[in-house]
Amino acid sequence: MAPADGVVCYELTMPRGQNISVEVASGRNIATSGPGWDARADRIFIGDLPGRMELRVFQLMRSVQPEPFAVRIRFEAPGNG
Repeated sequence: MAPADGVVCYELTMPRGQNISVEVASGRNIATSGPGWDARADRIFIGDLPGRMELRVFQLMRSVQPEPFAVRIRFEAPGNG
């Protein structure tokens, strides 16, 4: 659940140099962000990762209640995006 007025943080660990895409799969008013990219409510491709990454999930606009969400993370081959 994305809190009404706050952020859920995840630390992802993967092989160095990995490419991934992050996509909000479900939830209203949900966005993601991380080091080096602004808030996104859709899909973003992130390439050549250093092996660790912080992923933040939150509600774009302040809300009265928490909102359930799903985020899809895909390992991507070089050149995708």
